[in-house]
Amino acid sequence: MPSNQLTLNPTTGSLPSYEKMDFKVVKFSADSHLILQSTHVLQPEVEVTVLALGADKALLTMNITFKQGSLLYQLTIGTYLRYMAKKHMEDALMILSSIKQNLKFK
Repeated sequence: MPSNQLTLNPTTGSLPSYEKMDFKVVKFSADSHLILQSTHVLQPEVEVTVLALGADKALLTMNITFKQGSLLYQLTIGTYLRYMAKKHMEDALMILSSIKQNLKFK
């Protein structure tokens, strides 16, 4: 199973070369999804286990699923980032920028 680490920039990012997808963060939607826009085709579903360092220095683990849908991809994010998205968009994006992702292709 391929495994890689990835650091997300708050506005742009990329997946490892074996599944290349350049994308940008569009917004946090009302239903607590992180909307990404991409010009690349992604596998129909990619499950991502996220390890993030929270503002309180606690390690947070979240499971995220990329769901294919035209040029928009939705990431279901954990409770902490949902809270951060609603309270402090900029802080949430800063946390996202430090996320280490292990990609698990189904």
